[in-house]
Amino acid sequence: MLESLEDAINRIDGMPISDGWRGANYRSFGPLPDVRLPLYVVADRKIQKEKILDAMRGAGHASERARKSGSFYHEILARLYEKSKDYVSVSRNREDVFGLEQHLGTIREQTISSIMGEYYTAWDDVKSNLEKVWNYESHLLVSRLYFFLSHYPRWGPRSIADHVFCFKCEYQFDGSKLHLSEDSRIDLYRKNNVNVVIDVKTGNPEGYHYLTVVGYALALESCPGEVKKIDIGCILYVDLATRDPIPRMKCKFYPLLDSYRQDFVEELKKKINWYAKHQ
Repeated sequence: MLESLEDAINRIDGMPISDGWRGANYRSFGPLPDVRLPLYVVADRKIQKEKILDAMRGAGHASERARKSGSFYHEILARLYEKSKDYVSVSRNREDVFGLEQHLGTIREQTISSIMGEYYTAWDDVKSNLEKVWNYESHLLVSRLYFFLSHYPRWGPRSIADHVFCFKCEYQFDGSKLHLSEDSRIDLYRKNNVNVVIDVKTGNPEGYHYLTVVGYALALESCPGEVKKIDIGCILYVDLATRDPIPRMKCKFYPLLDSYRQDFVEELKKKINWYAKHQ
């Protein structure tokens, strides 16, 4: 698919998104049973039918270890962004901002321990992977921070923080207007001149993964008070199965074109109608 944000933006310029495919447009949906599905159920084209029933009963879609470790990897990014932005925002001056790298190193173990809880001493491999993610993302954030400090010498700490840490993590929204769960969450969400929704995955890439970010965009566009145009989605793949001290991370950007939105709506209708018949 697409490897850069610039490529995705260029695709949208050449193939603009129709208003009829933004949000929960019922001219496209038609009448549907009153069912709300978790987004991962809709976006997973390989999910077994009995797993849909399990998900609606709250039984989950993975083993406890896989489910918890996956939530840890999402939480570590959210905590890192939150703590980094807090540190920079309350700095008294630009000189204090340069202490971010040392600060993140100091709080790393305590943060990971608080995320893992009782599993901190039991799951050494997961703990090691969380440390990899923390270290790698810390370096990226600090590098981005230095870039802004160098290029904008008149900006104070709060302005720097708003631009460096421009993503909202674990962003909660109501997906019910799109027949998704009321308590839905986006891994990362950037509001800017080009709005971007990001999903973090630790498994192998699949050709249908774009459906996740399409669902995020359609649902957010349907929510009162949210932005009405989300044109870019990104899947951030985190490969932790490596002996290297850093994870392998790869972003795949997608322009959320009409054809992708239609794919999601068709998948949504198919699974809602199936569940309504078999619940």
